[in-house]
Amino acid sequence: MFISTTKILSVALAITSYVSAAPVDLVERASNTIIGYRTVPKERGEAYNKAGTVVWYPASGVQLGDVVYLSPGAGEWAGGATSMYCVIHADTTKWAAAKKAWIPETANGETLWYKPTNIDKYLKDTLHKAPDETLRLSKISGKEDLQLGIPKKMLGKTGDLGLTASCVDKVADLGTHTIDYRTLANTVGTAQ
Repeated sequence: MFISTTKILSVALAITSYVSAAPVDLVERASNTIIGYRTVPKERGEAYNKAGTVVWYPASGVQLGDVVYLSPGAGEWAGGATSMYCVIHADTTKWAAAKKAWIPETANGETLWYKPTNIDKYLKDTLHKAPDETLRLSKISGKEDLQLGIPKKMLGKTGDLGLTASCVDKVADLGTHTIDYRTLANTVGTAQ
C-alpha cells in the first residue's frame, strides 16, 4: 500500500497547524527603571556592588526620616576623592505602583523636616499612607535640588521595589540621564 505524497503533506500540515496553534505560557520579563543616584563612601559602594542592591546603613541625615536618600541626577550629591557613584534601578511595574508622597517642611502647624516622628504622623494622619511603605520626596533643605527617600522596608532585590544598584569610581561613567521627581506616578502632596 502506497501513501501518496499529497496525503503525507496533508497530514504533516495538519500536525504543524495544530502544534503552532497550541497555547504557550508567556512569562512577563521584568524591566527596570532608573529611580535615582547615590554618592557613597568607597566601602559602601563596594558593598552595593557585591550585593547587587542598596544595602542598609543608618542615614547620616534625617530630613525625611531614617531612609536611603537618592538624587535625580548622577553626582548631584558631593563626593570625596574616594567616593563611588551609584545608579539605582527599580522594577518598572513596582516603581509605578509604589506610594510616593511629597513631604513639606511644615504642615498643620508642625515642623516635619528632621522630625521622623512628625513625618510618620503626617503620612498616616494627613495622607493616609503607611510610613514604611511610602517613598518620600522633598527639596534638600536650603537648596532647590530634590531628593527621594526610600524606607528600609522597601530596600533590596526582593523588597517592595525590586531594587538593583551598580556603583562606579567616576560619575561620568553613569551618563547624563535624570529623573523628573515632580512628575512621578502615584504621588500625593504638592510638588516642591
